[in-house]
This record gives sequence, structure tokens and C-alpha cells, in this order.
Amino acid sequence: MKIAVVFALFFVSFAYSAPVEENDCLSLYSNKLCTAYDSLEKDIDKYAYGGYNNIDFLTNALRAKLDFLVSWQLLNKVPLVGDKLHEFVSNNQDLIIGVLNGGISALMRLVPQLLLFAG
Repeated sequence: MKIAVVFALFFVSFAYSAPVEENDCLSLYSNKLCTAYDSLEKDIDKYAYGGYNNIDFLTNALRAKLDFLVSWQLLNKVPLVGDKLHEFVSNNQDLIIGVLNGGISALMRLVPQLLLFAG
């Protein structure tokens, strides 16, 4: 058991010591994809002057991010569950976004859908 703890601590310290680059998009994805995401971020930053208290702004920003993920099919690249995750997000965008406005009742509608997805 002590050996497992030592290995766990070693891996945690190794993970924290690895440098993380701030903007590493171009090394992972194409230039076209990175440019599209940067323009999306600039559009969101332009309308974010009121902070995060505006639910309509958050709803529109989340819709834009989900549309971006679905249109570029980035969710397909998630190992093991990528295809199903892409299908779930593309079919349930309004339900996912409704959690921001609906609170706990919308979350209760989303949970059974997630359980069906996982099962």
C-alpha cells in the first residue's frame, strides 16, 4: 500500500511539474480550426462587458460553443465515447442550454437523457 501511495505522489508531482503552454491550438489542430475558435472567442469577449450575470449572454455563448464543437466534429475525437457524445450533444443542444435558464428542473430533465446516453 505504501508503494502505491509513493507512486501516486510521484505521478502527481510529475503532472504538476510538466509545463503547459497557454495557446497550443496550432500544434494540435489545423490553422482554419484555430482561427474559427479565436474569432468565436473574440465575439464572446466583445459582448461580455456586463459580466456573467446576463443569462441571455451565457445562453448565446454556450450555443455558439456547442455549434462550434458539433460543426467541426471535435467531440468525435474523444476516445471510446466520441461518436455517441457527438450525437448526444447535437441532438440535445436545447436541453443542455436550457439548464442555464431552467435551473434544477432543467437539470432533472437532462439527467435521464445522460443516463440513457451512458447506458
